[in-house]
Order: sequence, then C-alpha cells, then structure tokens
Amino acid sequence: MHQPLFYYKDKLHQIDKQLKTTEKMLRFIAAGRLIVFSGIFFLIIIHKQINLYLNLGFIIFLAFIFGALVIKYFSLSEKKRYIEELIKIYQGEISVLEYSYSERDTGSDFNDMQHPFSFDLDIFGEGSLFQFINRTVTKKGRELLARWLTEPLLNHEQINQRQGAIKELGRKDTLRYKFIATGKLFTYRPESYNEIQLWLDEPLIMLKSWFYRMAVILFPLLSGACIVLTIFIPSFYRLLILVFLLQLIIVAIKLRHTNRIHSILSKELQTFRKMYRLLDCIEGERFSSEVLCNLNKKALTSESSAKKAIHRLSKILQAFDNRLNMLAGILLNGFFLWDIQCVLRLDKWKTQYREFFPDWVESISSFDALISLATFHFNFPDYCFPQLTDHSFLQTKELGHPLIPDAKRVCNDFSIPGKGKITIITGANMAGKSTFLRTAGINMILAMAGAPVCAQSFIFTPVEVFTSMRVSDSLYHNESYFYVELKRLKAIIDSLSVHKRLFVIIDEMLKGTNSVDKHNGSMAVVRRLYELGGTAIIATHDLDLARQCEQQYDGNIINKCFEVEIHGTEISFDYRLKDGITEKMNASLLMHQMGIA
Repeated sequence: MHQPLFYYKDKLHQIDKQLKTTEKMLRFIAAGRLIVFSGIFFLIIIHKQINLYLNLGFIIFLAFIFGALVIKYFSLSEKKRYIEELIKIYQGEISVLEYSYSERDTGSDFNDMQHPFSFDLDIFGEGSLFQFINRTVTKKGRELLARWLTEPLLNHEQINQRQGAIKELGRKDTLRYKFIATGKLFTYRPESYNEIQLWLDEPLIMLKSWFYRMAVILFPLLSGACIVLTIFIPSFYRLLILVFLLQLIIVAIKLRHTNRIHSILSKELQTFRKMYRLLDCIEGERFSSEVLCNLNKKALTSESSAKKAIHRLSKILQAFDNRLNMLAGILLNGFFLWDIQCVLRLDKWKTQYREFFPDWVESISSFDALISLATFHFNFPDYCFPQLTDHSFLQTKELGHPLIPDAKRVCNDFSIPGKGKITIITGANMAGKSTFLRTAGINMILAMAGAPVCAQSFIFTPVEVFTSMRVSDSLYHNESYFYVELKRLKAIIDSLSVHKRLFVIIDEMLKGTNSVDKHNGSMAVVRRLYELGGTAIIATHDLDLARQCEQQYDGNIINKCFEVEIHGTEISFDYRLKDGITEKMNASLLMHQMGIA
C-alpha cells in the first residue's frame, strides 16, 4: 500500500528540480533574446559599412532566431506556471493529509437547511466533506460533485460502476494532477457554459442567406482582380475603391449582429482553451472501466475529436479578434468581408458540432468530479470500498468519521441487521452520540456516491437518508424552535410514507418542550417510525424512552450507548459504542467544573 504523504513529498522534491531547471532556461533565453536584439540593432547601425544584401541576410536570420526565442520563452513560461501549480497542488494535498484545509472552497453556496441531510451531516460549509474532498477545476464539475453528495445513487449497478471509475482514476495519479494543474492554469467565467449554449441554440442567420454565402466568395475575388488591374492599369483604382466601400457597407448592415456574436464569444476564448487542454488530458488516456470509457467516447464526434473541434473554433475566434485593430479591421473588411467570413465560419462550426457540445461538457465535468473522489481514494488507501447487499441493512467494522484526524478518531463496529430496525443510542453529554450519528450518515452518503468510506469493512443497502439533528427558530418565518423541529419530523414521516426505504437519523427529539411532552412525543415518533417500517438511529438522553421502547418493541429496537468514566471530579471518555443503556450522566459535574453550579 502506498504512503500518500511520502509520495507528495517525493513529488515536491522532483518537481522543485524541474522548476529550477526551467527558471534557468528562461534566464538563458531572456539573455539570448537581448543579445540577438542587440545584434539586429548593431547591424542596422552599421548597414552602410558592409554589403547591403549580406547585412539584410544577417538581419533576417537574426530576426528568425529572435522569433524562435520568443516562442520558446512563452512555451517555457507556461511550463513554469504549470510546475508552480503542481507544487501548490502537492503542498495542498499534504495539508489535507494533516487535516488543515480551511482555505479550500467550502461549497457554502450549496448549503440548504431544508435538504434531507446535507446541513445536518456537514456536507457543505466550513470543515465540511465538500471542502475536504473537492478538487474540481470547472463550474460544472463542482456542481456535479455537489449533486453526487446530495442525491445519493440507489442503484447497485450504478454505484459499482462509479466505484470502478474511482478505483481506476485512483491509480492514474499523473493524469489526475495533470488535469487539476491544467484546469487551474486557465481562468474562466462561471456563466461561460450557459452563454455558449445560448449562442449554439440561436438560429443561423447568415448561413441560411444565399447572398452572404456567395458574397464571401465573390467579393474577395473581385477585390483581388481590382488590385491586379489597378497595378497594371491605374485608372481602375476607382473600381477598387467602389468595391472596397461596397464591402464595408455590407459589413455595416450586419454590424450589430456581428458585434453581439463577437462580444459573446471573445469572452469565452479562455473557456474554449481550457476545454481544449482538459480534453487533451482525457483523450490521451486508455481506460478500462465502463464509466470512463463512455465518458471518453463522449469526447469524440462522428467526424473528429472534441479537442480538434474546439481547437478549430479557437482559431476562428483568434482570427475574428483581428477586427479589434481598427486599421486591420477596415482593411480586412474592405477587401475580404472579414466579419462576414468569420460569422459564417462560426455558423458552419455551430451546425457541425453544436449537438455534441453538451456531451463534451458532461465528459469534462464528470472527469472533474470523479478526480475529486479518486484523489480522496488515493489519499486514504486504507479506507474500504463498500459492498452492496439486499440481505442486511448495514454491517461495518472500525467505522470512523473521515473528517476527524487519525490521531483523534475512535472507530466502532456497528450494524443494523435489517430494514425496520431502530437503534437508540444513549450517553452522557460529550460522550460521542452526535458525532457517531454523523459518522454513520456521512459514510452512507460517501458509499452511495461510489466513494470509499472510513471503515475496515462496510456492507450496506442503498437507501434515502433523512436527518433531524440541527434545527433553529426562524424570526423571518415567525417559527419557534419547537415548531421548526415538528415540521422536520413531519417531513421525515411523510417521506417515509412515500419512499418506505428510508434511513432516518435523529439527534435528541423534541428538545423545545417540557420533559413529559418530550417523552410522550418521542414515544409517538418512534411508534410511527416502527409502523411505517423505518430504519433509524436515534440519540437521546431520555433513558426511560430507551427502556420502554426496548420492552415494547422486543427485537426491533436495539439499545446502544456511550459511557463516561467519572473519578471524583475527573471525567474521561473512550467514545466506544457499547450494548445497552447508559448508566452515567455528567451534566451536573460539567456545570460544576465550569463554575455554573
């Protein structure tokens, strides 16, 4: 089994050497450019002292060398930026392995307090699962990863297929970090994909007009003929001017339409370049898992690869940008109907490829999201991939919370033998009840996302998850804490009535009322869950609730507990899940230690 920490440190050591070599080459080329430029300048100064043709030949030769050095310099500069991104990535992974990830994207914009489980299980926000595993470099990939963590897969085959893709990508560390580093090299506007899709969906105006299709062929030929005639017969310059002005008028008629298209697409050039480079990462790989093979096929069209198609589009857009130079724009449009030419080329590209664009985006975004989960797998090779079953509900060994550092994490064996079983967990304050509930919930979500889980073994049946752990009153909606909690419990019951297959996690029911109502209400909720065949884990301080439920629903309700050790004024926790009902409480002692009572 590989050691991720050593892997990243070794990579940093190797890549640091590459960075130093690249920086040395950049300094050498910069010096070379200066020397060559000085040579050209010197030859220009002394041009009268040596043979004119020999001098001109040397100048042209040095100019070619200067141009080559400029191209090489830009190439190495990009390589340097790529290496610097890799260094940041490896350093970031080391920080994650040390559970220091506060500067990463929290995904707080995905937070939804009304969602069945994401808010309670810390899927998004500070210190969240999303912040811990997200490595996406595209907006669509980020959204897809968030959807995978909030819309669990229930189909066995789909989960197994995604597991296969994650396992395979987990072995392709070079591809993963190349993809991430490449994605970080290019900035993009979050709304780019939607704007591009809107442009693709627009009707083809110029391409459907026979006049513009003929004009872009005939007028440039006419311009060329007039130029040749004017050279040999100067009086033809009037015809040349007339043709020139006529083409400018044709361009001006469609100027508003042309400007709008250029305005939309010129902003997306970086997005297309990013797509091109990311697709280049994907197309160059061979895959064996079904999911990755299908995604790779989506990067191909019936005529050419997505990479080539996007490269062609980028070239069209670069040519279109020549209109931004006023003098060049006037000359190009006056002689070649340049704007019309570019719009027609864009329309032809749109006709040929627009039906494939959603597949390209899906391919890139799916790889992007899968790479996040595959990196999670690579970073924690001792985490297991869950096994799916229909025979029991949940069986785990050494189940732990993935966001708790290894040195602090306490793992427990836990099982729910079948559907309709309810586990009640009692324990003192701070003994670990709430953490364990989140441990069970977050690992179920990871399992249904196809990811590895923090456990030695994990056998489960995929089900919908619904939690009630964090509720708060709402001044805006004029709702009390107790009313909000009741609404949450009702939502669970309603969902269970519809879905039947539901995993319910509840932390301390009905905290917002008196002890008698709390006990009676909790008994009613448990009864309703049992009648509807719900599978649940419920944490409570109500020991009578635990005893009565065990007696009343013999065999279908199981009691577990977290005990606390009290030695005089000393309190200690082992966070080990045990059978039965807790026998010790510690609230009074804790209050005394804090000087409250």
